[in-house]
Amino acid sequence: MKLNLLAFLSLAITLIACYEPVAPPDWSKSVAPDNQLVQRIIVDLNSSFGNSTVIRGTVNARIGSYKLTNASSEDVKISAFAITMNANASSFQNLRARIGSVQIGQTYSTLSPVERYVFSPYGSFVMPANVTIAIDFYSDVSANVVVSTLITQPSATSWASCSGIGMTTGDTIFCVGNPNGQRITITAP
Repeated sequence: MKLNLLAFLSLAITLIACYEPVAPPDWSKSVAPDNQLVQRIIVDLNSSFGNSTVIRGTVNARIGSYKLTNASSEDVKISAFAITMNANASSFQNLRARIGSVQIGQTYSTLSPVERYVFSPYGSFVMPANVTIAIDFYSDVSANVVVSTLITQPSATSWASCSGIGMTTGDTIFCVGNPNGQRITITAP
């Protein structure tokens, strides 16, 4: 019994002598979206598309436009992006996203307030480093909007989120910024 106790004490003393404290993690270098310093995509309202007025029943009306700037040091494959609709979402239908004339992701036929609409690019949508693109949102305006409830609102859409993968590092890259979209006024014909 004494031999086992001596062996145990010897092992305990050896472990204590070899112990080196480990530095705590540096949480300031987190990869959370708000803390990314280099690997990020910056989202802003697209100022080249201002507030607009559309006539009820209009098909394919542009109701929001955002610009994305790849501030990452590498090309980024965009995995998904999302917007939310405002309280008057039922005034619109067939929501779709486009870059130029190319539709990105699916069409949402029925819209609800505060619902998140996620667009996942088919195939490969790669943003080169240090490039800015515009993503436009189009919708059909309901012909049934009642004249007394015609809409003038702060915005029809709000940017919700986006993410991608760095093509060189494989790191997850998030968007920074959640701007509200442009003011859209719906009028009678």
